[in-house]
Amino acid sequence: MIRLLCLLLLTAQPLLAHAVQSQSFAAHTPGTWGTVVVVALPEAGVDAGPRDRALLRGLPEHGWDTLSLAASTEALPEALAAVSGRQVWLVQGGHAGPLLTTLNEQRLTLPKALVLIGPYHPDADANAALPEQLARLGIPVLDIHSRSDHPQARLTRDRRQQANQRANNPGYRAHAWTLTPDQDPQALVQLVRGWLVSLKR
Repeated sequence: MIRLLCLLLLTAQPLLAHAVQSQSFAAHTPGTWGTVVVVALPEAGVDAGPRDRALLRGLPEHGWDTLSLAASTEALPEALAAVSGRQVWLVQGGHAGPLLTTLNEQRLTLPKALVLIGPYHPDADANAALPEQLARLGIPVLDIHSRSDHPQARLTRDRRQQANQRANNPGYRAHAWTLTPDQDPQALVQLVRGWLVSLKR
């Protein structure tokens, strides 16, 4: 019996690694500007945390569909291919680095734009390459950073800005932000919404 349980657990691991969870919220107005996809790792789950919940529910009031997507890097291409229309991805922390690597390797179709919150790669060498990888994308990026970011994110903060300046990426915008647990998440919704409005001009 124990052997059977062990065998079932081992065979389930690859399936779990490629599992995709999603939850969507439709725009409240006729038509839509596109879809803001909040991308997270599978273990984070969908619609998790006050910031994600506020963004997923707040942006539809301003004409955007939103989608909370928790998936492994391997499962992302298929999951994102199912989303029609213009896509803006929002990625936080240590999930941003591997995603940028995947985009640079052209294993994912570029979104219309990216919103990054404290981006870093868990691997130190890969993290050092993150600023140049980000600049090479050549798409609009809202790079939100704060003093509470992971040390790896703080390490590349200035270099991310410098790399985008060298690449003459006019769509790159760095924004210093005080992200604290007791902060009203609606302030983040208004920041992202304002930047999205500038993309439509």
